[in-house]
Amino acid sequence: NYRGSTGFGQDSILSLPGNVGHQDVKDVQFAVEQVLQEEHFDAGRVALMGGSHGGFLSCHLIGQYPETYSACVVKSPIKYAPQVKTPLLLMLGQEDRRVPFKQGMEYYRVLKARNVPVRLLLYPKSTHALSEVEVESDSFM
Repeated sequence: NYRGSTGFGQDSILSLPGNVGHQDVKDVQFAVEQVLQEEHFDAGRVALMGGSHGGFLSCHLIGQYPETYSACVVKSPIKYAPQVKTPLLLMLGQEDRRVPFKQGMEYYRVLKARNVPVRLLLYPKSTHALSEVEVESDSFM
């Protein structure tokens, strides 16, 4: 868990305003680097998968640390799109009321225009949770 997630208490949550996309991203990257340093994992096969804020973090990670990750399955922020080179699968729920699917479509178009390997799966009946069996099956496949 990164600072700002509910398991760290109210002070941690209050540390997020003005730091979202920086503090939380650095926390996750630090954890990944520690694991790669201390354990016997292939650093060339590190992949990300995240939905909701985890998807947001994953997109920031592949943009801010493009050399670390070899694959990613998520939703979108666009600020770091120019640095992204990690192959990406975007999974969007068309009925998502929290994160409009059109934001993911914009991210897709930017990456596609830059020739980043990207694929988009749009689920017409899915909401923010993307919890249908078909969606979960696609993400693991």
